[in-house]
Amino acid sequence: DYLAHPAQWLLHQARDKRFRTVCTGRRFGKTYGLAAEIMDRGGGEKAGEYGWIAPTYNVADRGIEAFRTIARDVVTVVGRMPSRLEFTTENGPVRVWFLSADNPDSIRGFGFQGIVIDEAASIPVDVWNYVLRPTISQTLGWAVLVSTPKGRNWFYDLFTRGMDPNEKDYASFTF
Repeated sequence: DYLAHPAQWLLHQARDKRFRTVCTGRRFGKTYGLAAEIMDRGGGEKAGEYGWIAPTYNVADRGIEAFRTIARDVVTVVGRMPSRLEFTTENGPVRVWFLSADNPDSIRGFGFQGIVIDEAASIPVDVWNYVLRPTISQTLGWAVLVSTPKGRNWFYDLFTRGMDPNEKDYASFTF
């Protein structure tokens, strides 16, 4: 139960980029759009494990609610802190882990096909470099980093890489 608006559609069309940064204000539809993208990618491209990481569990829970809204009859939510969401596709089972970056050691050891980092600018750079980025290294997975602006930090640095036409694995969006 999701219909992308034109700006969300631009994000979905850039799925060939391994790293996408999205800098936008509130109420854009980032959460619903990325929940729908994980449903589509897990169901249509590659089953397996995906990650939804936020600065706190309360923020991560918004992702769970988005999945429940767009796919209530398809997904099952299991556990609490961390929670995971499960659904089965023709390609096999898909699990989406909802994790908090406020305890980065609890994320170590995961391997994901793709990750969404919600409110990325609020997560410390070391968590991206030494905890989150390695979770997609072995699988050559993708990452979408979404955030409201928060100064010129590591999220800003990745955003500028996506604006550089020579950085073929990156795309950046602002709305």
